Amino acid sequence: MSLLDIVKSDFSDFDRIDVFPILAQKDQSFQVGWNAIAYFKSNFAISGGTHKTKEVAIRIAIAELLERAYFKKIINDKDLASEFMFDRFPTTCGMACGFENDKTKLRAVAEGLERWVWSKWIDEGYLMDSMPFNELNLTPLSKELLARFEEGGQFYQKKFMFLNQEFYFSVFLGVTENGIFAGSRVALKEDELWEHALIEAYRNYSNYLISANEQPNVSLSSEIQKSIVAQRVFYFGSNKNEAIKQIKNATKKDWPIPQLDFIKEFNTGQEGVFIWRCILQDWMGWHLGDEKRFVY
Repeated sequence: MSLLDIVKSDFSDFDRIDVFPILAQKDQSFQVGWNAIAYFKSNFAISGGTHKTKEVAIRIAIAELLERAYFKKIINDKDLASEFMFDRFPTTCGMACGFENDKTKLRAVAEGLERWVWSKWIDEGYLMDSMPFNELNLTPLSKELLARFEEGGQFYQKKFMFLNQEFYFSVFLGVTENGIFAGSRVALKEDELWEHALIEAYRNYSNYLISANEQPNVSLSSEIQKSIVAQRVFYFGSNKNEAIKQIKNATKKDWPIPQLDFIKEFNTGQEGVFIWRCILQDWMGWHLGDEKRFVY
């Protein structure tokens, strides 16, 4: 069974994946990457992938689709929901779907750590290190996405030892006249540390523009629009100063050491499709709080 066949079996309303190039705004002859967007038959966008290569962009979009399908399958089963801690954390936080088992497990660990760091930073006020722009090594795609934020952006990064590995938490905040749009990634030092964060921030910005009807030919599914993440994206898209206030409240320098609570693989029953979830101890789940909590 192909990956698209698996998607179709879990999403009866799945229609297509559209793929289109990302061109530099200042030079339309220069291509910096690809966008892949999956749609329902109702023309609602349900997942997406962005990468410098077309094939990887498509695989990211499919992985996100499958992650949402398996999330629904697990959370709607009381026993599975308890086994994978969705009764305590009823979101995809710490969850990863992929096509290579070891890499998917590592990404779940990174996802779990990422959620913990965000909560410690914003909710508990632990200080994040600001990164000077001249110390960054941005890819052409990252530079292009940065240029699309009218007031540029802010970069933060911090190193953590977790499960005997050195992880880097990297955050990009894209700034517009009235709003801030966040993107982040936790990865190993040898990985590309910034591109995913810029892609995520720009996707949030694009979703904000869609919600404001500035992109009338595209619609987000009602599921996405109702999520607490979307509500926060939309709120901080026009409340930049509130985000800045929460960032400035972080003054504690002595970070706690991250501790593992749970890591487990879910058997998808599909060859070559893997699901892992990782949860850390002592953090505030992203589902808690209202749209004014700058955590997403």
